[in-house]
Amino acid sequence: APHSADLKIPGVNSQFCDLGQFWNVTMLADHSDEIKRISSHKTNCYNSAYRLLSSAAAIDDEIFSLASEYTHHQKLIHFVERLTGHLSDVSTSKIRRLFTSCISGYGELRSAAFENSAENAFYIDEKYRIYPEFFALLADALISKGYSIDISVSPLDPNVIDGIFVHDIKTCFITAHQNDSMSKANFINSKRFIDSTLFSDCRH
Repeated sequence: APHSADLKIPGVNSQFCDLGQFWNVTMLADHSDEIKRISSHKTNCYNSAYRLLSSAAAIDDEIFSLASEYTHHQKLIHFVERLTGHLSDVSTSKIRRLFTSCISGYGELRSAAFENSAENAFYIDEKYRIYPEFFALLADALISKGYSIDISVSPLDPNVIDGIFVHDIKTCFITAHQNDSMSKANFINSKRFIDSTLFSDCRH
């Protein structure tokens, strides 16, 4: 929503609702110049917003690429293995991808859907930008064990995972945004997975 959906068999099991029949065409014609101006302005704003979002995504992509250089990948792999190693194999295996956050006129807004549904929550900070790799490894591990999971993806890049909810154990793993409390239980400090020397070099 609010995108339209094509009718499967128009006239048989579905109908079109023509809202245009309720337009006051005469009144609209009297304001045609203003309507054209507003419509053109809206199009320009829309195109500008998507150019800026594209630029933001490119910057994020560059940061993630740099992060890969100073990340202890093997240490991160072992951590995910320890995190999921005690879980028994199941066979529900339903995977759903969705957005739990969006980019709005007020900045990024995030739903608390995962936290509200979970009995246990794990948070990983975003500071060193290793969370996409962490979530990708975690998703693969959970799927291999047959768990049903909801995968939250970034509104800037749907290929980047920023949260996971595991239905079978009512547990979620999400990023800790700046407005989240850093004293929360089950907080995963990403600093433990970085090479501080290489990180300093990247900062220069």
